[in-house]
Amino acid sequence: MAKNRVLFAIPALLCGGMERVMSILVNYCAEEKPDYEIHLLLYAPATTQFYKIHPRVVVHQIKGNFSSKPTKFIFLLKSLLFLRREIKTLSPVAVLSFGDLQNLFFSLATVGFKFPRAISFRSNPVPITKRGKLRLILEGMLLRRVDLVIAQTRLSDTIFKSCYGVERTCVIGNPIPDFNVELRTRENLVISVGRLIPSKSHEELILLFAKIRKPGWKLIIVGGDIPKSNRLQKLRELVKNLDADDYIELVGAQKNVSDYLLRASIFAFPSLSEGFPNALAEGMSAGLPSVSFDISGVSDLVVDGESGFIVPPRNFEMFADKLSLLMERDDLRSKFSIKAKESAANFSEGKICEKFWQALTQLNISTR
Repeated sequence: MAKNRVLFAIPALLCGGMERVMSILVNYCAEEKPDYEIHLLLYAPATTQFYKIHPRVVVHQIKGNFSSKPTKFIFLLKSLLFLRREIKTLSPVAVLSFGDLQNLFFSLATVGFKFPRAISFRSNPVPITKRGKLRLILEGMLLRRVDLVIAQTRLSDTIFKSCYGVERTCVIGNPIPDFNVELRTRENLVISVGRLIPSKSHEELILLFAKIRKPGWKLIIVGGDIPKSNRLQKLRELVKNLDADDYIELVGAQKNVSDYLLRASIFAFPSLSEGFPNALAEGMSAGLPSVSFDISGVSDLVVDGESGFIVPPRNFEMFADKLSLLMERDDLRSKFSIKAKESAANFSEGKICEKFWQALTQLNISTR
């Protein structure tokens, strides 16, 4: 007798945030749920898979050579037919799709199927509130056809309900690694982690850190350029022009980010746009008190005044004040560090993956 099949769908497994979470999730299910067949459906062409997948996961990859640059319509049609054919053949007990606009495509591609369907949105929800009324109506019609919409944050959940009129929702954050912080020697180091894009506010962070300069303290920014931006070089020139080379350092992209987190004493997170603030969550898992702007997901992680400070978006003066306070108060850093680590434990890989699994299995029961 064939085992029950659970299907996970995502365009590809290239290097990226939602791809990382998907790989963690399917690997967990393959390891911990032996009574189920775990299938992974990749419906966009890709030559490589960045993340390693458990051997028990059955991967279904769309076939075909798209190097001739077909029209978008032909590509979308092929993907739609691929999705429908594979899902009909597998006849899963439940399906979970990851994406953003990809989820709308998935919902369209699965119209008429009776199996339980869940979708998880993976980016900043705020732009949804700025979309036109007609677009929201059309997107809402597709989303209300699925059985469950999974939001990454409480803000996302609120926006989906108010803008799309969806009722069957739940909130599940991202899984984060658990760092061993025992016997770690902390340095007078403020760390910030994130891609070097304008919305991460690295330039403003450099300027405010230079302004509030504290003797013996250093700022390290970990993060790489996006293609053709050259922001790393521009930010390094800014540091040089500020004559701050001895206490502000940009180290570029790093594979061993945890080494920096476990040396640091404070996490600075001046980002203005996030789906789920993974970098902040990992900093908290490393036991770091933080200063962050009040954007999507931050209040899901940080309790203001207990595990870190949350300040209004773009209020860099207050951000600098709170950062300065943490640098001055060792007792405050120690207190916040304990609470930060406790909060991060709620987002461990095991707990988050199990939440996804329970959502899917309960969905299967409730839709029978």
